[in-house]
Amino acid sequence: MLKVCDIVQLYSHEKSGGIKRYLREKIAFLAKRKDMEHLVILPGEGDTLSYFGNSKCYFVSSPKLPRSKNYRFVLNSIKIWQILKNERPDIVELSSPFLMTCLPSLCSGISRQVRGDSFLSFKTIGFYHTHFPIYLKTYLPLNGLNLEKWATKYLKNIYNKLDCTVVTSHMMKNSLEKAGIEKLIHIPLGVDTSVFYPFCENRDLLLKLGIDPKKVILCYIGRFYKEKRLDLLFEVFKALPSHKFHMLIAGDGSLRPPNLKNLTYLGYIEEKKRLAEIYATSDYFVTPSLYESFGLSVLEAQACGTPVIAFKGAISEEIFGEKDYLLPKRDLKTLLECLARLEKKKEKEKRKLSDFIRKHFSWERTFRELTRLYVSLFQS
Repeated sequence: MLKVCDIVQLYSHEKSGGIKRYLREKIAFLAKRKDMEHLVILPGEGDTLSYFGNSKCYFVSSPKLPRSKNYRFVLNSIKIWQILKNERPDIVELSSPFLMTCLPSLCSGISRQVRGDSFLSFKTIGFYHTHFPIYLKTYLPLNGLNLEKWATKYLKNIYNKLDCTVVTSHMMKNSLEKAGIEKLIHIPLGVDTSVFYPFCENRDLLLKLGIDPKKVILCYIGRFYKEKRLDLLFEVFKALPSHKFHMLIAGDGSLRPPNLKNLTYLGYIEEKKRLAEIYATSDYFVTPSLYESFGLSVLEAQACGTPVIAFKGAISEEIFGEKDYLLPKRDLKTLLECLARLEKKKEKEKRKLSDFIRKHFSWERTFRELTRLYVSLFQS
């Protein structure tokens, strides 16, 4: 039986984004496979072992990330090596480019020695969830230092030591190829179309919230952090006429939405059915992010038939069923002019978008391709 281990260095058990969704969908998929054993190593409040489905989840005691009340960052490489030594996986998937600073020997070839007394042999896969150079540039804007250039060299040095690296979009694949990273495998993320679909629209939700359903309803669902550029979105929304527009916001992070009468903050929502209801009830999903490695919320919104407004080049165009709302300039004026022209969405548009997503993206497809990669690497 093939044994697969996911190692996640940066994670929030309480409130998290795309990586948490990826892991949960993966655990559900692998629970149906009788030929694979799955374990996950995650940062946690203490050293504990839990089971989710058929997956064994090791939580390693880890400190909270500075300036974050939810995310923890695992640093205890000795504990991780102990788990690997006991479990002896065949495949190790690394979900963060930061991880290799703690466990450099994970990247050093097929055979790894553990404390000089035994050897582990496994294949290593990098799953590129976060674009490290942009992340570093956003949070460490040091004048005079080209952090993006340094980060690109760092990635090349680390990822070229792995057996392969999975990227979720062609845009990201092209970017990493230009940086000199080799052995890249394109596997897009998916969406649960049994939950995210147009007919879960609920206009009663608007009435319960005291919102006029005749208004154009905008929504944003995601993390509230600097790189998402919510400051730009809120500034633009303040300039829109309140009698015509209302915005629904759901998520959590270091930023907080302004107190406006035509903006409703719904808090952090984890339940997929509730998220789908918000997407489907909204007329448009707006994401002002300047860069996304994939854009899972963009996929979910379109699966619900909701058009997405985004900046051109910020998110890979392959995941857009409709490109009319991709804005050419990444500035306040362009976004404001686009939003000001919006009208209520049409049923025909909803079905077209949803059909596109249903045809091209699913978690089933994502994990079928990923498990085929596991088997191929193991057999080689």
